[in-house]
Amino acid sequence: MKPLELVVATNNIHKLNEFKEIFKDYNVKLYSLKDLNIDIEVEETGKTFKDNALIKAKEISKYTNLPVLSDDSGLIIEDLGDNLPGVESHRFYLEHGGLEATNQLFVDNYSNSKAYFVCTLCIYNLKEEPLFFNGYMYGKIASKYDKTSNGFGYDPVFIPTNYSVPVGSLTSEEKNSISHRGNATKLFKQYLLDNNLI
Repeated sequence: MKPLELVVATNNIHKLNEFKEIFKDYNVKLYSLKDLNIDIEVEETGKTFKDNALIKAKEISKYTNLPVLSDDSGLIIEDLGDNLPGVESHRFYLEHGGLEATNQLFVDNYSNSKAYFVCTLCIYNLKEEPLFFNGYMYGKIASKYDKTSNGFGYDPVFIPTNYSVPVGSLTSEEKNSISHRGNATKLFKQYLLDNNLI
């Protein structure tokens, strides 16, 4: 069986590597936008993670005949209210002085607040209708900001349930086993297996 080829709708190397790690033992070949010389930034104007994932997938599909795997994800801090930063996670830190400043803001003001990450995957052009898979990771905001930890985005200040260290201090294998993106991708992977697509 030839590999299932998918275009991952991201320019984020960390995100691409997460997907590659999850599919490394399966008959799946992932292409980045750079691999296919697709050089566009898709404006995410949706009101939900699902909206944004679909917007990205549809836009990238204009440049390739391969199925497109896109995602939208974000952090929700319960004490912030209004599902924030949520679907505005990227815009939120741009408007609050950058990522480091925002991570420090969260630690200073929302330490130990309940929080969770959400990821919605969209797979476009694999079937007649888009496919969607949701994943979650629950936990809390850390009491200190460890700038030496790995990970990206809000990983250094988010401690998953049943862990004592932030996501940024976990190995990639540990992170993928519990992360919102990992959990959504596992559902997609199971769908592919159940339908004999890989």
